[in-house]
Amino acid sequence: MFKFISRSQAASVYAAAFSSLSLTNKFFIAAVFVSLALAGCGGGGVGSSSASTSGSQPIYGGDIGGGNVDAGSNLGGGIIGDGGNQDTAPSQPSEPSQPVFDPTYTIGTSSTQQAALGNLFFGNDDSLSYVANNGRFYQSLAEAHNTLSPDQTMPIASQDTNAYVQWQNGWTGKNVAIGIVDSFSNNRSVDTHGEKVALIANSVAPEAEIVNYHFNYSIAGAERAWEKMNAAKHFIANNSFGASRYDPSNGREDKSFDNKVANWVKRNYKATGPADYDDKMLFVFAAGNGGRFCPDRRVHACTFRAAVTYELRQKGQEDTDAMIWVGSLTDSGGRLTSYSLTAGEMKHDFIVAHNDVLSKGDGSGTSYAAPRVSGAAAIIRQKFPRLSGFQLKSLLLETATDMGEAGVDEIYGHGKLDLSNALSPQGQLSVN
Repeated sequence: MFKFISRSQAASVYAAAFSSLSLTNKFFIAAVFVSLALAGCGGGGVGSSSASTSGSQPIYGGDIGGGNVDAGSNLGGGIIGDGGNQDTAPSQPSEPSQPVFDPTYTIGTSSTQQAALGNLFFGNDDSLSYVANNGRFYQSLAEAHNTLSPDQTMPIASQDTNAYVQWQNGWTGKNVAIGIVDSFSNNRSVDTHGEKVALIANSVAPEAEIVNYHFNYSIAGAERAWEKMNAAKHFIANNSFGASRYDPSNGREDKSFDNKVANWVKRNYKATGPADYDDKMLFVFAAGNGGRFCPDRRVHACTFRAAVTYELRQKGQEDTDAMIWVGSLTDSGGRLTSYSLTAGEMKHDFIVAHNDVLSKGDGSGTSYAAPRVSGAAAIIRQKFPRLSGFQLKSLLLETATDMGEAGVDEIYGHGKLDLSNALSPQGQLSVN
C-alpha cells in the first residue's frame, strides 16, 4: 500500500539569511508501508524457515523482526555510542588521486542554489516538529537547527559533505529519488530513527525526492521494499539497519549467525534477495555499530548481508547488484568511531562519513553516516544521469579521500566521502 504525505511549504525560508528567497517548488515525502507476515520464522533457527523466491518468508530467523537491527537498534531517537572514542588511529590522510573513468559522461540538468535552500528541512515545513535524541522537543525543524547550531546557516550534513558547495552550481539531487527503508511514525514529527535518516539525506540533497519505505524489520520486508523501489524507479536504496552477530545495544551474540549465513550461501541467495533489479539500482548499507562487541570488527565477520556477500564471492559468484557499506567517523573526522565496524575484506565496497543529525554530538551511529552517501549519490546522479549503479558506486569510492594506510585498506576502505571530487571525474563528457 502506498500512502503519500504532502509536505506543504512554509511562507518564508527557515532563517533570516534566506529571507529573500522565494519557494517555487513543492516537496513531497511518500511513505510506503510494506505489510508482511512473518510466517515461517519458526523459533529463530535456520531450519525453521526456508528460501522463498517471492520474498515472503525470511531465511534469517527470529532476530529479524524482533529488533536486533545492526545500525540503529535504538530506534526512535536512541543514541548508540558517543562518537568520541577513537580506537583506530589512521596516518595523516593523503590527498585523493583523480581516477580516469571509462564511461562517457552525459551532463544532466542543473537546478539553482535558491531551489536547494528552499527545499531544506523538507521544504521548510513549519508544521513538522522535531524530537532530538536527548528527548528535547522543538516546534519545528528550523527551531531545532537554529537552537542546536546557532552559528551555522546550513545543516551540518550539508557542511561535512561539502554538499552546499555543489548547490552553488545547481547540483542538488533534483529529479532523483532516494528510498529510505526504515521505521517511521507518520505523526507530523521528526521523532523516529527513519525520519532522522531521511532528514540527513535531505540535508545533503535537498531537491531529491525522499521516499520513506516503512517495514517490519524482517529480511522479507526489506526485500519487498526494494522490489517496490525498483518498480517505482527509486534507484538509490538507503538501508540504515541490519542483522548482526552481536546486538549493538547489549552485546548479545547470535550463536546461530554462522549457520544462518551458511544456509543462505548454500542456496546462492544474494544479499539483496531473489529479485532482479534495474542496473541503475545502488544499495547503500550502514556498516553497523557492533564494533565494541564483535571482536573481529570487520563488517563481513559481524553483519549478515556483508557476510553473505563475502561468502558468495568466495564461491566465485559475481555481484549482480551494486552495494556500498558505510562506516562512521568521529566528530573531528580524523578517526573511525569506536563502535563502527571496519572495512575488512569488504574494503572495495566500503567508505566512511560523518554521523551527526543537526549538530555535532547530537547523534551517532553508522545509520546516520549512510544517508550522507545516499544523498551524495543523488547529487552525482543528477549531474551524470546515465551512470549505472556500479558506475555510481565506483565514482563514490574511487574519488574518496584516502585515510589510514595508503590506498584501499581494511579499516577505512576507500576512505572519506568526497563529493567535490566525485563531481569532477576525468574522462570524456557530453552535454545532454
